[in-house]
Amino acid sequence: MDLKLNSRTMNLSGECLIDDTVVATFSATLSSDGASTYSNQNIQNAALYAEHKQEVRDALISFVRTAYEQEDKLSENINVMRSSIKDRLEDKEE
Repeated sequence: MDLKLNSRTMNLSGECLIDDTVVATFSATLSSDGASTYSNQNIQNAALYAEHKQEVRDALISFVRTAYEQEDKLSENINVMRSSIKDRLEDKEE
C-alpha cells in the first residue's frame, strides 16, 4: 500500500482597527506547496483609511509577514508528516 500526502492548507484572517472601528480586513490562504498561496485586503471604512493609510499599510505588511512565516511552518510540517507516514507504512510491512 502507498499513501501520498499532497499538501496542507491554512486560512488566516485579521482586522486593522482605528479607535475600535474596523478600517480594513485581511485574509490569506496558505498552502504547504506554495502553489496556491494568496492574500487579500478589503477596505471597510474609506474615510478612516484615507486618514490612516500608513497605519493600515503597516498592518497589512505585518499580516503578510505573519502569513509567510506560517507558510514556511506549513511546508516544514508537511515534510515531517510525509516522513512519519512513510515510516509507519514501512513498519507495517515488516
